[in-house]
Amino acid sequence: GDPGSAGHATAGAGSTETPTRSPGWWRGAPGARAVTDVAPLPIWPGSASRLAGQLARQSVSQAGYPVDHPDTLLAHDHCRVERINERGMLEHRCDTLAGDSGSPLLLRTPAGWQVVGVQSSAPLAAQRAQANNLAVALPTVQPLLRHWLSQPLSPSR
Repeated sequence: GDPGSAGHATAGAGSTETPTRSPGWWRGAPGARAVTDVAPLPIWPGSASRLAGQLARQSVSQAGYPVDHPDTLLAHDHCRVERINERGMLEHRCDTLAGDSGSPLLLRTPAGWQVVGVQSSAPLAAQRAQANNLAVALPTVQPLLRHWLSQPLSPSR
């Protein structure tokens, strides 16, 4: 492989793990390069009810850096979302751990991957078989994001 691509990986359908980064990859280690060819993923454009309907028919994927593999991007495919609860959280069955907070929940659509949620919390190890993981559903925060992004930047004081 290309020695300049160490630590660069793209999660996709069926992927479960990417190569571990070499020590010091972030300090400009020999052969390291800045990743500049990655486009941001679009967020789910629809309503919470439309998302709930889609998630009743289709599973999601989650990718992050859990505490037990902090240098390895791990992906969980075919995770079931149980529901969007009354607080606007996705209750899902992806196997997340500490360190996965902030990672995306992804839905494959005809237009490509879309971010539908952001991982928030996981149950304790003793409760994993009975309890769901939680992710913030993007329709829950979209109005706030749009409002914040529409505001002019003010100088810091």
